[in-house]
Amino acid sequence: MKRFFAIGVVLPAVTGLLTMTILAILAGYALSAWQAREQTRPVPIIVDITQDLLTAIVNLRLERGTVSTALLSPVVVDADTQREIAAWRARSGAALDIALAKLDATSSQARPELRAIPENYNAFKTMRSQADRALQEPGDQRPAKTGEDWIAANGKLVGAIIALSHRLSTEVAHNSSLIEKMIAIEQHAWAVRDDTGNDRLLLAYVINKSERLSSEQQKQFAVLNGRIDGMWRIVADEINSLNDARELKSALEAANRVYFAELRPKRNGLVDDLAQGRRVSISAHDYMEMAAPGQQSIFAVASAALDVARALAEQQSAAALRDLYVAVLLMGLFSCIGALTAKEQVKSDFTFCALGCGDGLQIEIAKAIDAGKVGGERVEDADGFDVGFFPVGWRVFEGERFGA
Repeated sequence: MKRFFAIGVVLPAVTGLLTMTILAILAGYALSAWQAREQTRPVPIIVDITQDLLTAIVNLRLERGTVSTALLSPVVVDADTQREIAAWRARSGAALDIALAKLDATSSQARPELRAIPENYNAFKTMRSQADRALQEPGDQRPAKTGEDWIAANGKLVGAIIALSHRLSTEVAHNSSLIEKMIAIEQHAWAVRDDTGNDRLLLAYVINKSERLSSEQQKQFAVLNGRIDGMWRIVADEINSLNDARELKSALEAANRVYFAELRPKRNGLVDDLAQGRRVSISAHDYMEMAAPGQQSIFAVASAALDVARALAEQQSAAALRDLYVAVLLMGLFSCIGALTAKEQVKSDFTFCALGCGDGLQIEIAKAIDAGKVGGERVEDADGFDVGFFPVGWRVFEGERFGA
């Protein structure tokens, strides 16, 4: 009776199948890690660009306030104010140039928003020159609409930069829910910073006029107050809901103290005095300087949110890179194991032929064993006669022949 066993074929096939399955799983894991790495890799760069853009906006706004206040003054601008204006300009220009240079090196899709910057920037520079000439003249000799045109030109440029910043934010917010939350906090905090800047500029304007507030002006201050308080509650709730982010919470506490606890009561007192027709003892320029730290504290919250977003993205990118390395290493390890296993199987395994094999096949197996090409041994029956040659580990005993 002949017995044919396919174990020598089945085992390598099963081993190969398992190896290929494991390699396929690891390849999928490596692909996911690579995709996660590619998705998070641009986030720190975009966050840096956004911070540069916000720095440019803040300094443009501070320049707007300083120049606007100087234009309201009846005298020629003094040297200290000129140096202050020059400082705001240098900082905003440097920050904007750095942001645009970084953006050119990325594959960002914010090209339409980017194209709007140069046009508005050139128009703003033209308005700057006009404002500078007006500041060198007494107040009664300045063109009547210089102040309005200056604020409008500044607003268009800042609006274009904000649009670019928001477009960039949409490119990174989808990376994780926490990064998306940080971006939302940054945008909400900036909205508060923008409204406090408008409130500061309006109050400086009415202080300089030394006139009783009109009902329309009182309404404007009330609306700004409501918008600032409402949006700030959203910012505070978002930050307080976080389990960690100590630096962000510290920035929130500082803004609550500097702007809302210290500056806001003074600001409200000035508005009340002006609404009642009472003269105030502070100049527009001094109020602008007094209010600046409060606005900066609110900007610090937006900046801190971006710092957290950058740190999260860097952590996720590092984790994805680590996962990719592990997957590739395991793929290499299992590939080597599979190759070695296949080699040993080719060396030591035959399709097994038990008792009754033809002499020709037995002779070929014997030659292979004797030559050391495969590991094997001769098998004898109870009487000492050779009954076959078998690769190591593949012996089958036939009951009658072996006397079992």
